[in-house]
Amino acid sequence: MRKRYNLSNQTTIEVDLKPIASGGEADIYSIVSPVNYVNQVVKLYRKGKATEEKEKKLAYMVQHRPHFSNYEGHHSVVWPSALAYDSQGFAGYTMPRATGIKLELLCHPNLPKTINKEWDKLSFQHPLSLDLRKKICYNIAAAIALIHESESYVLVDLKPDNMMIKPDGLISIIDVDSTEIIDQNEVLFPAHVATPEYTPPEFYTHIKEVSTQKISETWDRFSLAVLFYRVLFGIHPFTGTLNSPFEKHTNVSEIIERGFFVQGVHAPKFKVIPPPHKRFSTMDSEIKKLFFLALDSTKNRPEFRPKASDWCHELTPNPGMHLNRRLPSQTGSYGNPVYSDRLVFSTISSITLHKPGFLHEPVNTKFVSKLKSLLKTNDRVKLYDSIKSLQQELERIEFDIYQKRNGFKQEILELTKKQNTILASEKALIDNLIQQFLVKMHAIDKIAKNLFVKETGELQPESKETQSDKMKPLFSLKEVLNGENSKRNDKIRNEYDALHAKLAKDVTVLDTFLTVQMGKIHEKTRQELFNLFNKQKLVKGNSIEVIAKRKSEYDTAAKLLMEMIGNYLDE
Repeated sequence: MRKRYNLSNQTTIEVDLKPIASGGEADIYSIVSPVNYVNQVVKLYRKGKATEEKEKKLAYMVQHRPHFSNYEGHHSVVWPSALAYDSQGFAGYTMPRATGIKLELLCHPNLPKTINKEWDKLSFQHPLSLDLRKKICYNIAAAIALIHESESYVLVDLKPDNMMIKPDGLISIIDVDSTEIIDQNEVLFPAHVATPEYTPPEFYTHIKEVSTQKISETWDRFSLAVLFYRVLFGIHPFTGTLNSPFEKHTNVSEIIERGFFVQGVHAPKFKVIPPPHKRFSTMDSEIKKLFFLALDSTKNRPEFRPKASDWCHELTPNPGMHLNRRLPSQTGSYGNPVYSDRLVFSTISSITLHKPGFLHEPVNTKFVSKLKSLLKTNDRVKLYDSIKSLQQELERIEFDIYQKRNGFKQEILELTKKQNTILASEKALIDNLIQQFLVKMHAIDKIAKNLFVKETGELQPESKETQSDKMKPLFSLKEVLNGENSKRNDKIRNEYDALHAKLAKDVTVLDTFLTVQMGKIHEKTRQELFNLFNKQKLVKGNSIEVIAKRKSEYDTAAKLLMEMIGNYLDE
């Protein structure tokens, strides 16, 4: 017996009652009719999971489908194709059928024994393994680039477990219904799922709030680099045993949060680096650079992480497309932003007043009582009044000293507030300047990428290819062009050399402008901080002078008081 569902495209489908796969919220079923749907499946949500929000989100995805390539019926992204309804209402959605195995199975040092022999060519012991794995990464990057090109989708939960791969290296990205959807820079539908091992460090502390905050596309860039590292080397890039005082950080997610990339600047912090990481040293230098940019140096500037299209540029398996050109943004000297250092305002050290001992005695002590009785007995009322007057003067001076010291503290607090305002203003100006720089640089890179596409389209293979060569599913990345079309290709390259040289000049001008403007901002901030420092110095000097003067008066009065008491006692 079969169950029927009506689709949003006015088609009625019949599905098997037994699911072919199951997940946390839904089950996947084969479609048995109509016949043109046999290469699709339907994902049906369990009771209570087919929410109105899911329906609206999937309807948007169906109506705003990115432009994906379809190679001989293969779908690189398993995107929703239609919504499914039953008598109760919204039930799920249809999508292309994905075949193969989970990519996760290929992301370990050794292949699992449960998979077929046809996968042996991807064993790390196989001589062609690295080239074949690069081809897999290229296919993934090409698919992700098409998703990001729309500027409407961030996958967020990008990981090998959400990808299927076939023996010919073709991949299918699955479980895309958890994708974040953005329109006009506003979140229409948030992501609800994230995996800590693929979450960038700057967002890691907010991982529990992914469903309530906007996630930038730079999140996917980090996840993609982690995924590629696992595919190419069989290990997570943040796996290792740390030295003291970080030895308690044993989970990958904890090491990510710290930003300790095994191959990066924090490598000395690792006590033990597992052997699979050694494969990194055999990688092409340009690909190594992409890993460093993605995982090591952009914790505070995630927008500098390589895009999926950047990975495509370096990983392209087509010999005729592998051009030795760098993006203009990779030629500039600009690095991470530099902000002014914070001033550390000095304080006034604690002040010790040498008080006459009897001033600390309770009023009812024998000493004070006897002193009063003696004064009265000997009719020395004037002396008593003098002592009392000096005591009050000492108290006034003590109060003035502490008031002045507290006043200095208040002045420092005000100066600190002003410094915070100055530094915040500088940061805002620099960040705005960098943002403008990045927009312009992005535009230049876009021109360069278009030139790259045109150039590769015009270049002709310089050696004859057999039909089998054209159809082979996996390529070596470093095949070199040579043969009868070399002169024509040299001319084409020279023409594009000139165009790229102009772009490089534009980058130099932009880079220089950024440096000059940042220098002006730093100079303005330096002058403002210098003025604050001088004011603090003046305030401190005045405060110390007044305190020293009052302390001298206090010491003189205290000494006089003790002499008066001594003279009286001598009598």
